[in-house]
Amino acid sequence: MAPAIGGYAESVVSQAILHLERSGREPSAPPPSELAELEPLARRLLASQGREPSVWPGLRIVTTGRPGPMAKGTVDSLSLALVISGSKCALVDGREYRYDASHYFVLTSAAVVEARVLEASPERPYLAILLQLPPAMVAKTLAALSQLERDESPAEDVPAYVARVDAELLRAACRFLRALDIEADRKILAPLALEEIGYRLLTSPHARALRRASLDARDGQQILQAMEWMRANAKEPLTVSSIARRAGMSASHFAHCFKELARVSPMRYLKRVRLEQAEQLLLGSATRASEVAQRVGYRSPSHFTRDFKTHFGVPPAQFARTRYLDSE
Repeated sequence: MAPAIGGYAESVVSQAILHLERSGREPSAPPPSELAELEPLARRLLASQGREPSVWPGLRIVTTGRPGPMAKGTVDSLSLALVISGSKCALVDGREYRYDASHYFVLTSAAVVEARVLEASPERPYLAILLQLPPAMVAKTLAALSQLERDESPAEDVPAYVARVDAELLRAACRFLRALDIEADRKILAPLALEEIGYRLLTSPHARALRRASLDARDGQQILQAMEWMRANAKEPLTVSSIARRAGMSASHFAHCFKELARVSPMRYLKRVRLEQAEQLLLGSATRASEVAQRVGYRSPSHFTRDFKTHFGVPPAQFARTRYLDSE
């Protein structure tokens, strides 16, 4: 999990908001050196881990040697597509977005997206990283930003946006990929780099509606506290109504505020928490998948297996065997 944002980070965020209040111009194109550094890191991870690296659920390496037809997919949280070579277009809620190595693509919440590669060849394949950001990290960052930006002018809450890539974002992405190589770095440095990536995305002028999030300070703190309580009590049979009552909010208002801040629904977030806890149990012991399912709050082992495979790419038993072999 990403660490909480402290006083130093809030100071940095404040400086960024002041910068955003200037002309609103997009950053200049990234120096070639940043992309040149990112490409071998992505290719090395692709060669060692495949398209869906087990070392970091929510990360995908996308590559193909030719353009293709539209394909439909889903994301579970705010997500970044960072292209290294080639170009692509995506359809979200009827809108078309085109992006390439000079422009990144952000889905601002859990969504269904249709996309196709526009430019790719065997000599220069399309290559990109797709990264889903943890909802708790997104919520903490937005809550901190909401205390610093008081712009009340209208802002459209778009389902996605495209913006010009800058060197700072690429450097953070490089730090994140490098940190995946070593277990200690993966546990300590990777979340820090991921938090910076999220911060860079959420301080973009295109994300002003997300920063406002139509929440006052009290609502934001209630949602953050509710998320912590959900993590501590994930094994219980929780419902939106029961969580909302504990937060002192109506179910409808709680669900609305939760999604505005975390960019996912409460139950989708709860499922993610349970799967992350299941991952730790499978890594830390020889517990059977059916027992793990029960311990993290699933009433149906088959439902657990299906959700786990969707999230991690493999069934829980295979996941545990693979990690055991990797550790030998």
